[in-house]
Amino acid sequence: MRRCEGFCGVRVVTYAILDNHWHILVEVPVHKPLRARALLERMRLLYSAEYMDEVQVQWRLWRKMGHEKLVVRDQERYQARMGDVSEFMKVLKQRFTQW
Repeated sequence: MRRCEGFCGVRVVTYAILDNHWHILVEVPVHKPLRARALLERMRLLYSAEYMDEVQVQWRLWRKMGHEKLVVRDQERYQARMGDVSEFMKVLKQRFTQW
């Protein structure tokens, strides 16, 4: 839950885990665009080191090929998932189910 919280940029105020469901109260701050380094730090909270290596290799390849727009678009795709309570709940439920 805390990793999802860090990635999505929401703040879990409190929660209660019951027998067959949970309650959660979150605060969703105003989302501000992140610089590349901050974006990577947030992504590392949710994704494996192997996945992060692949992403960074892909971004370097696109830059080397002169496709900076592809890097920007991909970074925007990740940032669009941040600051969104629906995305937070989706990721949290998926991770819990996989666990």
